Amino acid sequence: MSTNEELQSTNEELETAKEELQSSNEELTTLNEELQNRNAELGQMANDLSNLLVGVNLPIVMLGGDRRIRRFTPAAQGLLNLIPGDIGRPIGNIKPNIEVDNLEALVAEVIGKGDTLERDVQDRKGHWYSLRLRPYKTAENKTDGVLIALLDIDVLKRSFDQIQQSHTEAVAERDLSSTLLDMTGALVVVRDAAGRIVGFNHAAEEISGYSFNEVKGKTLWSALTPPEERDHAKASFEASREDVTKNHETTWLRKDGARRVLLCSTFARRDPAGPANHVVTTGLDITQRKLAEDALRDSEQQLRALTASLYTAQEDERKRVARDLHDDLNQRMGMLAIEVQMLER
Repeated sequence: MSTNEELQSTNEELETAKEELQSSNEELTTLNEELQNRNAELGQMANDLSNLLVGVNLPIVMLGGDRRIRRFTPAAQGLLNLIPGDIGRPIGNIKPNIEVDNLEALVAEVIGKGDTLERDVQDRKGHWYSLRLRPYKTAENKTDGVLIALLDIDVLKRSFDQIQQSHTEAVAERDLSSTLLDMTGALVVVRDAAGRIVGFNHAAEEISGYSFNEVKGKTLWSALTPPEERDHAKASFEASREDVTKNHETTWLRKDGARRVLLCSTFARRDPAGPANHVVTTGLDITQRKLAEDALRDSEQQLRALTASLYTAQEDERKRVARDLHDDLNQRMGMLAIEVQMLER
């Protein structure tokens, strides 16, 4: 009886173990399926990554934390002088076909600081690339290597150099034009289509007493024209936008309150489409000449008055002399007549 109980207990234990083994087998099967799915996903991701690196056609090199090459794209082979057997080699053993000083030191700096570095480099043919070194980050946000990429910027670089050269030439031409304008001695004022001052040379500063910064963005009639002439000055500006060239005299009110008379020539600078985008005024200070003309005019008036007075005095003197001569002659004739009568007796 005891033996049967023991056998029955053993059988129950075996049944329990069998169920546990079956359960473990099911878990292992499930785990195996998950591992297979994970491997399939990892394989798909590896394929996607490989195709992505090939498809972007960019020279890219991945380095581990030990600065050894993990993988690289086909585009990096020629530019960085790599072959498939270079995987696992230290980056310092590679002699790239680009001119970069101490690539290994740059890699070490990126790994040490975790910052991105960028350099403009050239290959041996003079082609320009942007060399970018970024830290390779893990899921835990730890730096475990460096990602090296090269972007073709040759067209951009040369275009930028041309733009910079054009800008330098434009600045030099502007400075030369400004120097020449200052050397002429004539004032030059440039205004935009709204009449705001955008150019004011040294002669204009000397005549007005204002610096360019003080009048920049203001209208000429609000900054320099006397109050009684402002409406006329504004109307004249509007008319000058239509006329090719217009010569006129105008008055400027200096910063110190003095007035200067100017002889100006104004012309509109037009776009090919027609509207005037700038109005340029050049002029000379003729204040002294106007004062001299006024003084000469006053002198001429005084001379004419003096001449008229002298002529009147001459006529009066001539009449007086003629009258005195006439009276003296009559007296002499009378005396002669008396003497003749006495002699006849």
